[in-house]
Amino acid sequence: MEELERLLEHKSEEEERLTAEKDAAVALVDALRSDNIRLESENRILKKAVAIQQERQSQAAAELDGAHKYRDEAEERMRRLEHMCETLRYHLQAQQPSHGNDFMGGFNNNSRPPDVF
Repeated sequence: MEELERLLEHKSEEEERLTAEKDAAVALVDALRSDNIRLESENRILKKAVAIQQERQSQAAAELDGAHKYRDEAEERMRRLEHMCETLRYHLQAQQPSHGNDFMGGFNNNSRPPDVF
């Protein structure tokens, strides 16, 4: 009979211990569930932030590509205009009458040569 009472007491203690472990496990599950909900919310926010950042980055890259293209086109146009200026300068010089290397050739008929002392 004593052995049976000890067995019942032992079972009662084990039942209390298991109930306490179960209560602790339930509390842990609840805490983990709330942490999981919070982390899922943070994850959604971070995903949105990353998507926004990627969109801005792609827009900046597109603008940069456009600026490079505009710069290249402007440089090419400047080269063409410089070439046109040189060509026009050459044609202008070719159309001006040449006076040769004579002393008076570089002066108008109305002007006199510079005084040299």
